[in-house]
Amino acid sequence: MRNFGGAAPKGPPGSPQTGAAGHLTTMPGDENIPSYTGGLPSPFPLIPNMRDDGDTWPVATVTPSELRGWVQDASEYHGVPPAMLAVILQQENNPNASGMDKFLQAGERALTTGLSWLDDVVGDIIPDQFSRGSTGLANMSDGTLQETLAYHQQNFPGTPVVPGAVADRLWGMNADTGISGVDTEVDMYYAAAHLRQLIDEVTGEPGFSGELTPEQTQAVFTAYNGSGPMAEQYGEDAMALLNGANSGKETLYFYET
Repeated sequence: MRNFGGAAPKGPPGSPQTGAAGHLTTMPGDENIPSYTGGLPSPFPLIPNMRDDGDTWPVATVTPSELRGWVQDASEYHGVPPAMLAVILQQENNPNASGMDKFLQAGERALTTGLSWLDDVVGDIIPDQFSRGSTGLANMSDGTLQETLAYHQQNFPGTPVVPGAVADRLWGMNADTGISGVDTEVDMYYAAAHLRQLIDEVTGEPGFSGELTPEQTQAVFTAYNGSGPMAEQYGEDAMALLNGANSGKETLYFYET
């Protein structure tokens, strides 16, 4: 059975949620990136979300602006640059992919999420290569999610990866299931928490505050994909996208301030 992040007590309406890291990390030039308010060129037939208004999985009422709001909120909560998470999401959901590729990718991730949930119910009997793969918009694996949770609990005890106002849903359900892809808003908090972990590892300082160098920024992008030549290329491509957004030549479709 998976380890869950848990939910902080839910405060009164409008009460602020305390950021888990309590620190703020920035990137060079990220203040120059223009806010994007248009549609998403690469969605996503399925945006699972356990909504307070009673909508059920999958949800068709999540707007691009609402999704970008989750990116912003999760990044601010964990003290990481929202543009960094926006770059990662764009890398993981290629806007230039063909319609068929997007459809097949969405189907594969939905299947992985379903098998992961089923494996948790039946007691870890489905082979990991089918049930523990990367899934969701952030394309996080079960192993990465659990490592992120463990890092967060060790370094920022007393604060959940996902704040209570997000985790608490309809009829008292906890949207923080510990399974990627079940709830997209929750996934954004885990992705931001993972970036917090990677930033801290690259800088050697838990809860790093301050501005990353370009080299550190690229190292974080690379680490999100793992290690080796493909990860190095991933980091270079992510850095090129970030630099293009800084100069106005590229659009970050998941970035809205």
